Amino acid sequence: QPREYAEAGGARRRPPRKLHVITMLNKPWQHHCTTIKSALCHRVPLEIIGWHTGKRQAYFAAVMSKMFLTERHIATLPPEDFVLFVDAGDIVFNGDVDEIYDRFVKIGSSIVFNAESQCSG
Repeated sequence: QPREYAEAGGARRRPPRKLHVITMLNKPWQHHCTTIKSALCHRVPLEIIGWHTGKRQAYFAAVMSKMFLTERHIATLPPEDFVLFVDAGDIVFNGDVDEIYDRFVKIGSSIVFNAESQCSG
């Protein structure tokens, strides 16, 4: 989890909020290795949800199940924690957990979903 931060008087403490980096993957896929390797290289604690959740679904049903499973998983986390949801196969982490944590603190949001420009509007 994120590094310790200095307090007045030189005492050290850990930030009170944990960072959860979540992706959904329901079966092995050739492209997920890049995402997982980059998470490991940068010490990003990647949580994979949805593994072997059922049979192949139509595209719309698969997208909806992704949202429902993610919502259900997030509901189990402490409400004060940070959540970053990332795509399973076409992202690469270029920073470590401290950098991600610092950006959450800077933007003031507790949850972020990555999106591609053609999908976000």
